[in-house]
Amino acid sequence: MTDHLPPPNLLERISRLRRWYRGSVLRGYIERWHPFALGVVAGVLGWKAGLTDANVRALLDKVLSDAVSVAAVFAGFQATAQSVMMSLIESPAWAFLKKVKHDRVLVSYHWTAIWTLLAFVGVSLGFLALDAIGYDVTKWMHLVPAILALLIVWGAAANIRIIRLMADLLRNKDEIAKRVA
Repeated sequence: MTDHLPPPNLLERISRLRRWYRGSVLRGYIERWHPFALGVVAGVLGWKAGLTDANVRALLDKVLSDAVSVAAVFAGFQATAQSVMMSLIESPAWAFLKKVKHDRVLVSYHWTAIWTLLAFVGVSLGFLALDAIGYDVTKWMHLVPAILALLIVWGAAANIRIIRLMADLLRNKDEIAKRVA
């Protein structure tokens, strides 16, 4: 049953690394910037993918409208989550966030998750509208996958970040209440 586990010394090294990372300043930088960095990597990959005009046209015709719907739903979910979070201003969790000066960071993470997805929706609808009216988009067709990949990956990573942080707050609410009291 334990044949698939790594050796104990490796587990101990991983555990030490995780303890160091939890208290590291690097964690804050990674948490703050990883959604954007992942988006940039996706954008560069989208730009360098070498998609043909036919591939991009198929993306516009078959995938983009569904992706816009999903992104809009996630943006709405984030707006709802932020309003729920704001209703908890008097809660021990929010008092703890204010005490450690992370309340504004959490709000900014919510806004990043919302506006990146709304930017994806807006840009996508712009591409779809230009394509629908017959505008010649072949001049900048190579930028379409790059821009869309940047925005959707940035938005998805920002959403995952805020969902993870909110779940951590809910999971640790009793411990947080003890710290504030």
